Amino acid sequence: MNRRIAFLLRSLEGGGMQRNVAELARGMILRGFEVEVLASDTTGVMRRELPPAVRVHRLPLGSRAAGARALAALLPDLGPGDRLRLRVGPVPSLFRTLPDLVAHLRASRPAGLVALGTQANLAALAARRLAREPRRLLVSEHNVLSAVARNSRRRFRRLYPRLVRAVYPEADAIVAVSPAVARDLEEIAALPAGRVRVIGNPVDLARIRKRAAEEPAHPWPGEREPPLLLAVGRLHWQKGFDTLLDALARLRRRRRLRLAILGEGPERARLERRRRRLGLEDSVLMPGFVANPHAWMARASVFVLPSRSEGFGHVLVEALACGCPVVAADCPGAPAQILEGGRYGTLVPVGDAAALARAVEAALDRPPERAALVARARALAGGDPTGAYLDLLFPGDPDVRDPPQDAETAA
Repeated sequence: MNRRIAFLLRSLEGGGMQRNVAELARGMILRGFEVEVLASDTTGVMRRELPPAVRVHRLPLGSRAAGARALAALLPDLGPGDRLRLRVGPVPSLFRTLPDLVAHLRASRPAGLVALGTQANLAALAARRLAREPRRLLVSEHNVLSAVARNSRRRFRRLYPRLVRAVYPEADAIVAVSPAVARDLEEIAALPAGRVRVIGNPVDLARIRKRAAEEPAHPWPGEREPPLLLAVGRLHWQKGFDTLLDALARLRRRRRLRLAILGEGPERARLERRRRRLGLEDSVLMPGFVANPHAWMARASVFVLPSRSEGFGHVLVEALACGCPVVAADCPGAPAQILEGGRYGTLVPVGDAAALARAVEAALDRPPERAALVARARALAGGDPTGAYLDLLFPGDPDVRDPPQDAETAA
């Protein structure tokens, strides 16, 4: 049996999809598969988080015009106005890599290809039309697609609903990371109920516990006063960190607090200006990507997720696993599911800085029982996401779940 599996995603920057790839790759290597990661940008911080046995292939960018033509080819009935906007505006980077992606798939002939994120899903489907490879293609959605299309300023993202409706049925399997993402996708793509399989992100509790015991490099997590609020995620408008800064400014009128936002992204300059305008430069730390956020989670007073939408919210599960009290925006996606409607953390309206401040203050004054939070993470981490992916890639094959005895050292 050909045991080569490839993952396709836009980049290896720090983010939930990238962590998902690292965990799935680790599990597949343990089962004796060869794993390769394909991306247009392979320089990101998550490259060093991949298991050593993973091969990484950079897909070079071609011309923007060629990428626009490839994207438009998926919608033959696209109107002249949309075609013009695609020609003059930005296009998804992975569509600019299609010639190399097609050539690579023809040469490497993986048994299965897993695409992560709408852009990668569309590019993978376009490439398979041209390459007639791989034998099995699994596409996966990690965000609430309707929210992405509605809120994006980029024309190609506003075309996502039409594109997924046209081509997603060609995938051998479609995965969503939460029931909310699956329902949204089935509605947008006019897919029959049950066509989208829900598989949560892999959660390695043993690894989280080990990393939580490590000492952070920065002194803030080790200091008991003032209390430390923590947020983790890509610095992007979707993550709602601007609302969190506004909430902290309100809280600072009443009590001493510090906030650390771990992550990097395109909104850094805007968030730094907001931090400066609110007079929070001494109390807000933005150190960029941190390889071990679990050491911070284990020592923070409250973990805050102020997102405007969140396909799964992997960091919420990690924070619960570290016993950290959680406050989250009740946004489209999985936070309400993870927190069981507020039983294991406080949910507040999206974009409401005042409500967020009140919820954080309540969590500081009346923290929940740590053991209950850890137990909730344990319940969420149940199951075998890696095995579920392999079952969809190789249906009916009895050999895909059990790792060979000598595979563990490779991961």
